[in-house]
Amino acid sequence: MAESFATGSDHQVVNELNGERLREPNDVFKRYGRAIRYDFQVDDAKYKCDHLKEIVSTLVGNKINVGHSQKIYKHFKDLEGKIEERLQNRQAEYQNEINQPSAPGVNFDDI
Repeated sequence: MAESFATGSDHQVVNELNGERLREPNDVFKRYGRAIRYDFQVDDAKYKCDHLKEIVSTLVGNKINVGHSQKIYKHFKDLEGKIEERLQNRQAEYQNEINQPSAPGVNFDDI
């Protein structure tokens, strides 16, 4: 079975991946492609989120005025909340893409 999977000679071989039954070996590669793309996108989103938080906190820290510090702090916390919400939305979106069997992925037949 492993040999027919490796050579691709039998496309009706049923393979197991994360407990799911996949009909073609190409589906396995599509799933791996989506998972790899998800990891890169989430890492990129986390990096951008942390970087943006650092920039905002630096800007807020450099421009604190005694009379407006509470307002600036509240504005910073609102921005931070929006950044976290967008990150969580992106992660959920990417995870949904991975879980869809018909989602676009890596297709080795096109290479």
